[in-house]
Amino acid sequence: MKLTSFIFDGYIAANARHQRFPFVLLDVFVLAIEKFNNLAKLHNWLSGTDWLPEQGNHWSPAEITTKYGNQRLRWSSMRILHEKRYAKGHLVQSLDRALSTSEHH
Repeated sequence: MKLTSFIFDGYIAANARHQRFPFVLLDVFVLAIEKFNNLAKLHNWLSGTDWLPEQGNHWSPAEITTKYGNQRLRWSSMRILHEKRYAKGHLVQSLDRALSTSEHH
């Protein structure tokens, strides 16, 4: 089996839920690779949704409007609410759950 992920240094402006080739931030990948002793289990965790930030808890939708010449450009974006809560709480708890589940299988 070939294991592939797309690893980014910074924020991802794409759907991170691609199961075959998950998108992951470099910081998340480094944290996870240090915890997992099996690349297939790491890939399985990254392919899931448990580790992703939750809307309303870690981020909220936002509308951005920018003026460009005589035109106004508007697009949907996101506002980060609690980056530290995600990194030190939700993400670590998700890793712990995945590791305890994989030990029982």
